[in-house]
Amino acid sequence: MMNTDTMNAKVQKLRRMAAEVFGSVFKTVCTAFKTLPEEAQHDLTFDAKPGGWVPRARLWGSLMRPVFPGFDQHPCN
Repeated sequence: MMNTDTMNAKVQKLRRMAAEVFGSVFKTVCTAFKTLPEEAQHDLTFDAKPGGWVPRARLWGSLMRPVFPGFDQHPCN
């Protein structure tokens, strides 16, 4: 069993790694979002109307394909 100091060190390392990865993803997504027309940004900022989630997901997918290599191979696509 790991002692508390070792476990805390491992948790801190994982947190730093996640911040690095997700921080860069967040910046990339924000950059792509800012390229959209203002009306599209507004539409994506608020909840989709009933039946609107699939078109919204497709729009996000079309935005992410050019900026994330391998996006098409993701199991969710």
